[in-house]
Amino acid sequence: MGTRAISNSAGRLAFADLLRGLAALIVVLGHFTILFLTHPDVVATISAGEPSFKVNLSPFLDQLNDLFNVASIGVAVFFLISGFVIPLSLEGTDVRAYFLKRLLRIFPTYWIALAMGTAAIFISATFWSKPIPHDGLGLFTNVFLGANALGRPDILSVAWTLQIEIKFYLLAPFIYLALKRRTIVPVLLCGLAIAGVFWNATVLCDNVHIACWDHYRFGARMLWFDCMFIIYMLIGSVFYALYRRLIPTWQGIAGIIFLFACYQVAVSTTPLPFITLDRRLPYIWGLIVFAGTFLVREKVSLTRPFRFVADISYSLYLIHPLIGYVTMRLLIYAGLPYVAAFAVALPLVIAIASAMHFYAEAPLIALGKRLSILWFGGKKRDKLPIPEIAPTQAFQGN
Repeated sequence: MGTRAISNSAGRLAFADLLRGLAALIVVLGHFTILFLTHPDVVATISAGEPSFKVNLSPFLDQLNDLFNVASIGVAVFFLISGFVIPLSLEGTDVRAYFLKRLLRIFPTYWIALAMGTAAIFISATFWSKPIPHDGLGLFTNVFLGANALGRPDILSVAWTLQIEIKFYLLAPFIYLALKRRTIVPVLLCGLAIAGVFWNATVLCDNVHIACWDHYRFGARMLWFDCMFIIYMLIGSVFYALYRRLIPTWQGIAGIIFLFACYQVAVSTTPLPFITLDRRLPYIWGLIVFAGTFLVREKVSLTRPFRFVADISYSLYLIHPLIGYVTMRLLIYAGLPYVAAFAVALPLVIAIASAMHFYAEAPLIALGKRLSILWFGGKKRDKLPIPEIAPTQAFQGN
């Protein structure tokens, strides 16, 4: 592909596309390097294999990884992009059409990735003479993105974010309605309510432990755990309000600070305390990266390689863990050094993600648009302020 810049007037938000492409890459690189090398036991559990060699980072690199966990930063950026873009996808759209497009946008591509990931687990388990780690109920709950609510493991290991996204999609029409009325008060109250539930769960405990949540039913505990990240996604929706000039700048800044404080309260009282650091510092960096790029959005343009990575980002995010881990592990067992195994696995997952995007994901997005017009008709676009740059797709975008 060439490197000719893509104009901002091409109907895409270049800054969001740039971020989602980079976020997808750093998630893949973080998993294929730091996670694969330093936590081979985790990789083995996910992929039903035998652990590979373990690399012990120096104290300096270990602290650097704690400070800049690139994979978690990428996920944080994805959440903010979704919070920003989903209100855009509701503009001028019947709510029924919105849900139809969300359904066709998310599930078929996810099902393809789930089928391929399950096949990779079967190959790995057979090769290493391991039992298949997932039963029928686990597979069923994963198919409908309900594994977390029922306490079943996430087969792909990255679909936990989709389970959160689904909940945000259900909330988004109400958020959009509030923002269209030029108020962020309901958005702030939503963040405050979630943070309040987390605080209430642990206020009488001597230390933060999942036992503190026993007065909530199990399903409710997991629901509220997901909602912790919805607070963070709401920050993206405040950026949307700023982008559409629905609220004053000072109000947007205050809202972002308030919601991030609510998120920090929730993280500090999470029922799973061992993830606190992993969900705190990277999400600070994710907000800094998103806000910084948002501020210079008019100066951002895309080259064709970055547009390509942005297009395949959803498929790449879903497909890379199991296909990549199993491929690298088997190649290393066959005698290849890690660097060579990495050099094979990375192009392989990019190629598979490309095929998934061009032959399944993109046609289904187009189908969703056609069906929404056919079944629900067109709708006059809301009279909102016209921003400097036209709306776009983003990670899991319209």
